[in-house]
Amino acid sequence: MRYAVAISPNPADKELKIKIKATNEDKFKSSAPAFEIKLVDKNGFIAYSNTKKSFDFVIERGNLNSGYYILIINSESYTYSTKIVFQGN
Repeated sequence: MRYAVAISPNPADKELKIKIKATNEDKFKSSAPAFEIKLVDKNGFIAYSNTKKSFDFVIERGNLNSGYYILIINSESYTYSTKIVFQGN
């Protein structure tokens, strides 16, 4: 399974929006697989984790500190990671 991932905004102030889109023949499936979304801080601590069957996620900043995080998206057949930044207070 292949997916395209769009993340905005990056850097983010209050929330991070993630959209996942199937890019191959399975894109016509009516339901999303279960995606696990994690934010890992510079010390390797999992600062955020959520799993749900959706192609759209919103991560509210809440108590997350300013700085760099690694965003990791996993499903049964897919893994994606990238660096994101929360800025400001």
